[in-house]
Amino acid sequence: MQKLLEYKKYKDAASRLDEQGRAWRQRYARRTCDLPESSIRPEERPIQEVELWDLVSAFGRVLKKSEAAVPSNIRSEETPIEVFMQRIRDFLSHTPRIAFTALFDDESTRMQQVGMFLALLELIRHEKVRVQQQDLFGVIWVMIAPG
Repeated sequence: MQKLLEYKKYKDAASRLDEQGRAWRQRYARRTCDLPESSIRPEERPIQEVELWDLVSAFGRVLKKSEAAVPSNIRSEETPIEVFMQRIRDFLSHTPRIAFTALFDDESTRMQQVGMFLALLELIRHEKVRVQQQDLFGVIWVMIAPG
C-alpha cells in the first residue's frame, strides 16, 4: 500500500509539472531567429573549449551537493531567465572570470539553480560568455566572450 501511495505522489507531481510546462510554453514561446548573425558558418566553427555535456555533468554535481535542501513540495519559480542572465553578467563585471560552481550558492532553491544554469546556457548560445576548462575534470571557468 505504501508503494502505491508513493507512486501516486510522484505521478501527481509529474502531472502538475506537465501542466505547468504546457502553460509556460503558451507564455514563453521559443523564437526562431533570436541568435546573433555570425560570419562563420556553424560547420566551420571550431569545437568550443567545454562541451555541453561537461556543463551538464558539472551542474549535476552542483545539484547533488545541494540535495539535502530539497523541499518536500514542488514550488514554481516565476523569476524570468533574463534576471538570472543579468546576475551572471553582474558577477563577470567585477571579475574577469568566475568558477562555474560559484554561480550557485547554498541558499538557493533547486529551481533557482536550474534558472541560473539555463541562463548560462542562453548566454553561451548568444555568444555573450564562454566557458573554459584547463584540465580534464578541472575547474570550469565562465568568462565574458571576446568581441
